Amino acid sequence: MKGTRSLFRLGLVFLALSYMAVVAGCGNSEETSDIPAELTGTWYDKNYALAFEITQEGEGYIAAKKLHCTVTLSGNFVHFRYDGKVMGSFYYSINKNGELTMTLGTEDFKDIESASPFIKSNAAPQGVPAELIGKWYAVTKPPSTPNFEITATGTIAISGTAAVYRVHVSGNSVFVLEGSVLKGTFRYVIRYGEMTVMNGTDLCEGLSILSPFAKKNS
Repeated sequence: MKGTRSLFRLGLVFLALSYMAVVAGCGNSEETSDIPAELTGTWYDKNYALAFEITQEGEGYIAAKKLHCTVTLSGNFVHFRYDGKVMGSFYYSINKNGELTMTLGTEDFKDIESASPFIKSNAAPQGVPAELIGKWYAVTKPPSTPNFEITATGTIAISGTAAVYRVHVSGNSVFVLEGSVLKGTFRYVIRYGEMTVMNGTDLCEGLSILSPFAKKNS
């Protein structure tokens, strides 16, 4: 019986040491600033809200804190630092669909990981890029209701118009359609969760004037 208890205790010690090795970045994994292509990009949660960004140059952005950091890796552990201090870390895995699952989040990523899995901005549910999906409000004097809303099913509602239109997206150009009739167009650029609208025509002309926009929860 004593031998069984000793083996049980040894098993617990081994599990604890194994967990500590994982948290430490798999023990002997060296920290590097070389970011793999699969990890670079703008990542959105399941509600299409901006969560974080990572660039090929090793720059990171935590949307919840609006904080710009440097990014390093230890194996599959990602570390965000600001002025030398670790602001948060997480362990990641990416499946065949390009979805990123986050676990073992620390600091600023403790809450973010609950919104996992994340998808990149170029993912396109129903043909609409994830970065476009959501309720958009003017950054300057945001109204109580969205200036426009784009859904995952490919529709757009613009404030001041009663109809709900269909959107077609090509590159960074958005075409607003009623059946086969073109009702307006605009071009967009999204940077750190803010959308700048340019060259709005017809129904979309006012969006260029009110630009930039941000999602309510970003």
